[in-house]
Amino acid sequence: KNNKVLTNINFFLKKGSKVGIVGGSGSGKTTLLNILMGLLSPNSGEMKIDDKNFNDIDINSFQNKIGYVSQNGYISDKSIIENVAFGQTKESIDEKKIIEVLKVAQLYDFILNELDGNLESSVGENGIKLSGGQRQRLRIARMLYYNPEIIILDEATNALDLITETNLVKSINQKYEDKTIIAIAHRVNTLKDYDNIYIMNNGRILDQGKYEKLYNNNDFFKQ
Repeated sequence: KNNKVLTNINFFLKKGSKVGIVGGSGSGKTTLLNILMGLLSPNSGEMKIDDKNFNDIDINSFQNKIGYVSQNGYISDKSIIENVAFGQTKESIDEKKIIEVLKVAQLYDFILNELDGNLESSVGENGIKLSGGQRQRLRIARMLYYNPEIIILDEATNALDLITETNLVKSINQKYEDKTIIAIAHRVNTLKDYDNIYIMNNGRILDQGKYEKLYNNNDFFKQ
């Protein structure tokens, strides 16, 4: 029995490009991400970064360049500002930057309108005072606050309505156009502006290209 999760994967990522990965559950998307982040090693083939074999680079310094957000993630029973600047001392928090990333994450209007602009508002245990979509946006704001070179969104916008998700993806792309972004997305149409989209199925890449090309040629997009 063949237990390979991925087969014949050929994946190329240019610095500063925006790449989407789509496919049904069990198609191999998360495994591919884990390999790209250096959490899993492929048992055949090779992976290179800037023409260096992945095994020859300092994996820690590479991983420190990555900002990763998934559907779930830690939120502490503290204020909004402490959750965004998680791990920083109060004195070293840059409030201007906090507001900036909350705006990009489409969360600042909620704070202004519902919380009177109070960044010290508590979010409750595991973010209980926030909706699922607001918790996701808080985690995205935290990732952006640390200004990573590579942004990975692993179905990180699933709990958002389509309009908020579209605005969020657009604002990240515009604000961080020099950064490399990899997004696994549930809704394909949020990847319209991406440079390349890979469609995965059963551990293989079925097709790749820009949204328009794939939409015209691939049934997966019309579902």
